[in-house]
Amino acid sequence: MKCKKCGNDLQDGTIYCPKCGKEVQIVPDYNEFDEEYLKNLIMQEQINDSFVENDRISSDEISIYPGNKKGRIIILGGMITAIVLAIAVVVYTSITNYHLNSYDYQISKGKEAVKEKNYDLAIKYYNKAAEINKTKAYPLYELGKIYEKQNEYATAEDMYKKSIELNNKYVSAYKHIIKLYEKNEELNKIVELSKSVNNSKIKALFSEYIAIEPSFNSDTEVFYNKINLQLSIANKTDVVYYTIDGKDPTKDGIVYNDKDGIVIRTPGTYYIKAVSKNKKGIYSQIVGKSCKLVLLKPDQPVVSPSSGSYGAPTYITISVPDGCEAYYTWDGQVPTRNSEKYTNPILVPEGNNVLNVISVDIKTGRVSDTYSAYYEYYAQE
Repeated sequence: MKCKKCGNDLQDGTIYCPKCGKEVQIVPDYNEFDEEYLKNLIMQEQINDSFVENDRISSDEISIYPGNKKGRIIILGGMITAIVLAIAVVVYTSITNYHLNSYDYQISKGKEAVKEKNYDLAIKYYNKAAEINKTKAYPLYELGKIYEKQNEYATAEDMYKKSIELNNKYVSAYKHIIKLYEKNEELNKIVELSKSVNNSKIKALFSEYIAIEPSFNSDTEVFYNKINLQLSIANKTDVVYYTIDGKDPTKDGIVYNDKDGIVIRTPGTYYIKAVSKNKKGIYSQIVGKSCKLVLLKPDQPVVSPSSGSYGAPTYITISVPDGCEAYYTWDGQVPTRNSEKYTNPILVPEGNNVLNVISVDIKTGRVSDTYSAYYEYYAQE
């Protein structure tokens, strides 16, 4: 092997010429079979390309030249197919958008889902309906019913209340929330809800749950000798409890008796509270009244005959106010309940005498002012 630059003989494996320093280029031995194989391979590739090009030209001729009947049919068919597909896409999109934004469609699908007991799907439809039309109470009401069936009572209550906020005359929503409260023994919530109702038809739904408070038959605040109050009860099946010391009658109350009323005889100031309880155990609002009892002295007894001088035996009669007794003395002392009690006419003693008499209230023990009379009696011979 020789160097291509200087012609110096080179040994096998030499990389650089030792004479001129030129890099040695190793050229493989020539093989005519390899060259022929390469030529045949290139020729075959050219032939294949020719066939592909001819096919492309034939196809192009069909589509380019309108005079070709087959080409026109293919073009027309393709155009029709494209138009039909485009229309189908537009129609499908329109219908889909309509359904997505249709309140009625969402409601109908929600009803179908409930009928099939697919409550999760029904919730989605009713929520969508509520989102589409925020003024409608119906989807919220239906959601309340579903959540109640699933024992999600707090959420059910919230849905019912929201539906009532949108429509405060929604009878069905009121009925369901009342029953929900009763089922959960939350009767106080029924009472609170009733306070916000003004419609007479809706109020009627609460009638069996609402106890009407009693009322006092007198506006008098100061009583003398005895407090005797009566209470008016709207529903005669209600039980009324009362206290006289201001305590809560629902806890410490005395059962009211319409026949006896509320009777107090001990003087003092009282704050009377009363409440009704209906058959369902629901209490009314508590009513109250301040009262003061003042015990008055009974009237003085009436003595007959009055003071005077008498020459013949004379009997004295004493009249006392109702509910009182009379006590008397002849020795000038003020009588007490331990003194002589008047029961029958009294004979005036002989001589000069002072009769003192009092009236005593049997129930209160109050004593009247003393009545005094002077009698002179001497028997004449």
